[in-house]
Amino acid sequence: MTKNKPNSIKLNIIATILTLICISYTVNPTNPKVNSRTDIKENFRDFENESENLKSLKQQLKKETTASKLEAIGKKLEAQKIEETTKIANIASAQADFIETLDNKIQPEYFKKEKEEAKKNVKMQIKRMIYSSLNYDTTKIKNLKDILYSIIDKDEGKHKNIALKFFYKTTTDIQAHLENHLQLIQTKSNSLTPKELEELLIRSESSLKLKEKFAKQLIKTVEEMKTHPALIATDYPVDGIALHIMDNYNYTIDEIIQYNQKELNK
Repeated sequence: MTKNKPNSIKLNIIATILTLICISYTVNPTNPKVNSRTDIKENFRDFENESENLKSLKQQLKKETTASKLEAIGKKLEAQKIEETTKIANIASAQADFIETLDNKIQPEYFKKEKEEAKKNVKMQIKRMIYSSLNYDTTKIKNLKDILYSIIDKDEGKHKNIALKFFYKTTTDIQAHLENHLQLIQTKSNSLTPKELEELLIRSESSLKLKEKFAKQLIKTVEEMKTHPALIATDYPVDGIALHIMDNYNYTIDEIIQYNQKELNK
């Protein structure tokens, strides 16, 4: 009997252990490995959701940044418009406004408009580009007049056409783009998609850069011609002046836009 008692105790202990194991499996019947796989899937889904949220946040921040830049450009363009309009009126008062009589020199191709208002707008675009580029300096404006009229007066052929392109095509293209950008910023920016906002920003910045480039080159041209008056004193240099204009002012906004897009994609 004594011998059987320890065996009985051992059996009871084993039975108890087995019972506890069974209870453990009853409380948590799922295989731990299965739980582990489930947790991984849930964690991956959480990661995907967080990634999407982060992507959405980045897009929103980019849109807000673009909108903020456009707002600043809009304010700059509006300030330019007010300043240019005011100072152009002063130029007219000083009788230095040679653009106003330009249509007498270059009829009919470039100033032939169906309505007088359209013709007036074209003249204003040219004035805003030319006079602001020369900082409304009446002396520089007169020097430019002498340079351009030397081509117009001395040559009715190809050189005159280059002068016309300088006045009409380059100046009005740049200024018209800027006016269009300002209108879009003021009236449409809230309804544009992120991509459209980005494109408008690129075009606005490009046009502003082009206007700055034009102004720097125009001042340089006037200064160079001023220091070499013989260039506009005889008939022969007309070729040189025309070529100078063609080389330095024959560019388009699209070229600048393409450059900015390349920079953006880097």
